[in-house]
Amino acid sequence: MDYDLVIPYFEPKATMNGLNLRNYTNKGDFSNMTLDAYKKIDFKENGMAPKTNELDGTATGYIVYYLTPNQKLDCTIGLTFENAGVDYTDDDHDIFTINFVNSAFNSSTKVKVSYD
Repeated sequence: MDYDLVIPYFEPKATMNGLNLRNYTNKGDFSNMTLDAYKKIDFKENGMAPKTNELDGTATGYIVYYLTPNQKLDCTIGLTFENAGVDYTDDDHDIFTINFVNSAFNSSTKVKVSYD
């Protein structure tokens, strides 16, 4: 007898607490900078610290969730943030938030990820 196996999965959604680099085009071409060069940039304007924003990103990949602990499949999650940068002057290193939304179970799990 054949059965269809329905596998509920967690869909990742990502946000970044960082800088919208569109606001700082006068600081140079970020796409051609090294990480060290980027960290040396002073984003302060008129003596004011930059404002960090919650920026949406694109998350790819998923985690398959089976009914028993012995049945699992780990998948890679990829995060892409266009025109966004880390505010390295901020004391909070946990800047990425990933929400795994499971519509089948009407639940979600939130994970904070550090940049270091």
